Amino acid sequence: MVGFPLKGLFAAVAGIFLLCSCCRCEEFRIGATSYAWKNSTLERMAEDMAPLGVRDFFIFQNAKLSGSEPLRFSPKLDAASRAAFKRFFKKYGINVAGYGHVRLSKEADIKELFEFAKEFCIGTLCIEAPRESLPLYEKYSALTGVRVGLYNHGIKSSEAVYPRPEDMLSAVEPFKLVRTFPDIGHWARSDLDQVECLKKLEGKMYNIHIQDVAFDNSDCVIFGTGKSNLKGVLEELKRQKFKGILFVMFTAKPDAVKYMAPCVRYLQNYR
Repeated sequence: MVGFPLKGLFAAVAGIFLLCSCCRCEEFRIGATSYAWKNSTLERMAEDMAPLGVRDFFIFQNAKLSGSEPLRFSPKLDAASRAAFKRFFKKYGINVAGYGHVRLSKEADIKELFEFAKEFCIGTLCIEAPRESLPLYEKYSALTGVRVGLYNHGIKSSEAVYPRPEDMLSAVEPFKLVRTFPDIGHWARSDLDQVECLKKLEGKMYNIHIQDVAFDNSDCVIFGTGKSNLKGVLEELKRQKFKGILFVMFTAKPDAVKYMAPCVRYLQNYR
């Protein structure tokens, strides 16, 4: 029998421990959004996040695949381009757990979106579509099994459709499948109490975008350095026994991993 050096054994065990411990913390499933790599590529994102064990991605509309294959991820992809994305996701072991933000209101476009989402096994579509279109999202969610949740921009944002949790709740109340996919950062920018907002949406959230915000609302900041009540948020989600994904959100940066990595580690180290 060939002996295995103790030093090598300890190194191997330590490596396995580190790999397992960085995939998720004890309480929450952690993912990353592609927005920080908006001016880069999904390939760069995958390479940056791999050492942290992050495999659950939220991909924004039209995110670029790579420098060598500048394809954009959208329902308009042709068959060859779809095959290229599938090879990429398989290569990096990526789960496309979320996609958005979507504002479609025409049935043909919504049907195409859900068929695309089903083909790529996208976990949840994140939408800011008008209220009158929500019955169509309920319909195609039932037909395809693809979940759909409402997103919120800030109260003062021109993009806002559902800025307050009350707006989200009143919109989803008639439906069984349409729920919410909130961003706590925009609540902070609106000077809303993030913990109280989460309490109002208890049982109605699929996943969450999580970001920390500068005190002057100018930008995202590394977790724990801004105005977001992250400790309170995580304690509230723990109380709710929240089982969705916390998607780390950050504004587009030239070297995104310098900002995203410490935010991911903040969540991974939560106890």
